Amino acid sequence: MSNSFIKAFFVYGASAGLSRILPLVMLPFYLHALGADNYGKVEIIIALFNLLIIFGLMQFETGIQRLFYKFETKEALLTTTVVMTLFCSFVIASISILFASDISKLLFQTEIEKGLVVVAALTIFFANLSSINLVYIRFCGRVLAFSIISITQVMITAGFSYLYIVELNYGPLGYLLGIALGWAYAWIITTVYICITSNIRLKFDRSCAHEIFLFSVPQLPARLASFFFQFGNRFFILAYLGASAVAQIALAFKFAAGLQLIMFAFSMVWNPFIYKNENKEKLQENINKIFKCILAALFVLHLITIVLAEKIIKIFFEDDFLATIDYVGLALFSVELLIVKEIVEAGVKLSSKTSRITYAYLISFSIMFLLMWFSRSIEHILWAGIAGNFLLVALTWYFSERNYYVTFSKSAFLIYMIASGAGVLFHNVLLSGSII
Repeated sequence: MSNSFIKAFFVYGASAGLSRILPLVMLPFYLHALGADNYGKVEIIIALFNLLIIFGLMQFETGIQRLFYKFETKEALLTTTVVMTLFCSFVIASISILFASDISKLLFQTEIEKGLVVVAALTIFFANLSSINLVYIRFCGRVLAFSIISITQVMITAGFSYLYIVELNYGPLGYLLGIALGWAYAWIITTVYICITSNIRLKFDRSCAHEIFLFSVPQLPARLASFFFQFGNRFFILAYLGASAVAQIALAFKFAAGLQLIMFAFSMVWNPFIYKNENKEKLQENINKIFKCILAALFVLHLITIVLAEKIIKIFFEDDFLATIDYVGLALFSVELLIVKEIVEAGVKLSSKTSRITYAYLISFSIMFLLMWFSRSIEHILWAGIAGNFLLVALTWYFSERNYYVTFSKSAFLIYMIASGAGVLFHNVLLSGSII
């Protein structure tokens, strides 16, 4: 494992740590001001926001990553990707704003939340353009700049959210305005930074756009399925149990902040690492070292988080959220499997057969959707998510090893699954006296 990989991982991890931990620290204040029902609505709108981002971004950020070390004119690569992203984001935002009332009625059976939909739609401009800029900054190796921008963005988001929610009593709108201002800052500061540090000229390269399109768009169905893997449970819970139950499940996943820290930091360094070293002799050896280290870290963090979550919820959160303690272990396990998936899909990415990722997602999505459709409790929906994520890992692993020479340690993964699965079940038994 290279020193540059380890250094980048910890630097990105430090910035990701604040971006994940700070919102959790602020959450008791938000929940006290908003209440469970309003916070549940916020989580649904945030899920919608993440869906709009997908259609506005069209996976173009993966295209710029893949071509960065192959395309000589980096500035043309960036500006081409920005133009493509700007066009798609404009179309999606316009459609969403036009049908904001209908979307509000569909989700909440009322038009009152129309303003929330509009704010979420407008925010995708800043979020998507910032994402492209941040990818460029990261691949240029400017780790410190990336970290400073990420940390200041989350601080601005938290500060304005607190102002609007707690001090000015804007309710759910305040939460979304805080997010919008955070992304607006990120877009402005990244654009200024790139213009100062790079010789940027607005140039649209058709051949570059064609390559980006061919690499990125086949992954879109997979990205949509990925959205469902992360946020689909909220819509089922909203339909079956209401917005307050959505707030409980959202809080459970907030305790996966430590794991998401690993996922975020890892994703920042993983693609550059495998693309840059794809022709090196020790690629497989290094990948498996990283794989085993990540599995060990996930297991340790899993145990620590379960213990801390119970104490934190009892001390800092109101009685309405005590039931969330039962769901934290399941939420953690679900996120952990998605992190494992990021690693084992390396072979698919290196072979550029990204359609295989789509196949894995669509098959797993179908099974998960059916399981959730017949679920009627938060626990059953979470178990359905775990089943779908496990199938996703298995299929991605199969396609990866079939299409590229790199293999992964099955014994290490088996030990991890047994240990983590036992931890989840044991925690469930201790809390409720039954497995499900």
